[in-house]
Amino acid sequence: MKKTVLFTAALFAVTAVSAQTGEITSNRGENWLSQDGDWGLTFEATPLLNYAGNLFNGNAGNGGVALGSLFSTAGAAGINGNQVVIGGKKLIDANTAYRGRVRLGFGSNKETAKVDDVASTDPEVLVDDVTKNGFMGIDLGFGLEKRVGSTRVVGVYGAMLNVGFGSSKTT
Repeated sequence: MKKTVLFTAALFAVTAVSAQTGEITSNRGENWLSQDGDWGLTFEATPLLNYAGNLFNGNAGNGGVALGSLFSTAGAAGINGNQVVIGGKKLIDANTAYRGRVRLGFGSNKETAKVDDVASTDPEVLVDDVTKNGFMGIDLGFGLEKRVGSTRVVGVYGAMLNVGFGSSKTT
């Protein structure tokens, strides 16, 4: 019994001492955790994932987008459009980072429908009814990110302020 208790105590002591090594590094000596001065770029992947997912089905009008309209502000119905956001992060120390994001959205669409000519006395005369929609949106954001933890799993919390401007025109 004495040997088991001593072995367990020695194993616990070795584990506790080896856990106090400081910074976590790779075999080449590179730090795995974020350091002050590190930076990163981000983007919203939802439109690309929607496009890739819709390549494998034959349904039309299921919320997918064409690659040419990834940066549009409005979706197919003119609302709730794609959100391609480009952002960045700059660490000012190992536990604090400034975050920023920008989104420039724009687009237009044109719909043409054949309708009866109300000025004509002949009911079979059709004219083109053309509707043009143009839209633009700008979103800017700035935030602060804090990190908690000293191991490979780090908790992240913070706050971000976003401001958006937009306009649309229908003719």
